[in-house]
Amino acid sequence: MSLAIIIADRDPSDIHQQLARCIPDIDCQIWPNITQPERVEFAVAWQAPIGLWHQYLRLKVIQSFGAGVENLITDGSIGDNVAISRVVDQDLAQEMASYVLSSVLMLKCRFIEFYQQQQQQKWSGLPRHSGNKVTILGLGQLGAAVAKCLMINGFDVTGWSRTEKSQTFCRHFSGVQQLPQALADCDYLINLLPSTPETEKLVNQALLSQLKPSACFVNAGRGATVDEQALYQALLNKQLSFAVLDVFTQEPLPEQNPLWQLKNVVVTPHIAAVTNPKTVIEQIVENYQRFKKQQPLLNRVERERGY
Repeated sequence: MSLAIIIADRDPSDIHQQLARCIPDIDCQIWPNITQPERVEFAVAWQAPIGLWHQYLRLKVIQSFGAGVENLITDGSIGDNVAISRVVDQDLAQEMASYVLSSVLMLKCRFIEFYQQQQQQKWSGLPRHSGNKVTILGLGQLGAAVAKCLMINGFDVTGWSRTEKSQTFCRHFSGVQQLPQALADCDYLINLLPSTPETEKLVNQALLSQLKPSACFVNAGRGATVDEQALYQALLNKQLSFAVLDVFTQEPLPEQNPLWQLKNVVVTPHIAAVTNPKTVIEQIVENYQRFKKQQPLLNRVERERGY
């Protein structure tokens, strides 16, 4: 049996070395130089090319190198009998909370406009962005941490999720029918939804039209959950005040994408919450050992739910 490292967006040499230190007898093959795919039963993957998996006939487990698994779930070359696991990093929640709080405070204090005035050497006071109501789309681990952080800092938080959550720390709505109630009169809309068939382009023209023109939008969830053309039009036509965007349908964001040109948009390069490499290696090693002992995997993905 061998373990395959299939990581397309970086040099996996360091990952290989760390795994070899933790599991001295491990037999690793590194993509694209895998010569014996028939021996691979466990794979570590990130941004693997679609359709790659047909050749791995004995594959039993794919361990994502990060929290995202949407490209694995939608890849038809992965058999239904293959277990998919993702990384859960407790530090991600704190990083996400810091990113969202920083974004909301930047918008509230109008730092974007003050920076633009600075470029013109213009000294002119502006009132702070009025309103304190925040709606968070997605109340999983990250959404809950963000909600609690914002509440501690004096914001009035409402949460929304596709399914009912057993939580009591903030006002909560669930299901598409209750979405308008969650959006009512919100000043800051925070999108932390995972990418699933049900959430694809959930943030669309119909949803954005329910927001007041003074509302601001922060997207730190997944790019596929937003209709970017509808978002662009809403920002261009001042139907939405400002947006801070960390994730996009295509990454890196293409140079010709019109979102780059909008003065009421801040773009960050998918850095809202970055997985700790040490945590990733620890979870890969743990799941590899669990697999060999035929024990339940950590953080196994429910494909029908998308996470």
